[in-house]
Amino acid sequence: MSVTPRIAGAPNGANGERQQAVRQIARLISRDVRETDLLAETDKGRLSLVLLDADLQNSMNVIERLRTRLDAYAFPKPLTLEIGAATCPTHGADLDSLRRAAEARAIHTRRDDRGTASNTH
Repeated sequence: MSVTPRIAGAPNGANGERQQAVRQIARLISRDVRETDLLAETDKGRLSLVLLDADLQNSMNVIERLRTRLDAYAFPKPLTLEIGAATCPTHGADLDSLRRAAEARAIHTRRDDRGTASNTH
């Protein structure tokens, strides 16, 4: 699973704001995953979550649970979250191919400055 926050109105180089959003998201996600799952910050301000022994349907259920938690959180700035899932070996056999597949299948959640969420695929 790949989670990428994009902050509204922030230039691509706004790493401090993105890092803060990544840390907030990591804290929120870590409350809803198993101890055996792996959560890590990867390059370019992304989070990757490896759900061991989870098929695509179970991964999508986890995404929905995480989106509910993230939708309820009051982020300091409007942002867009891209959350996608991929399974091994169906969508790839190595980390890079799985990340690309998860990003290609991403669900976009936009949060405006009033905290209202809307979803696109």
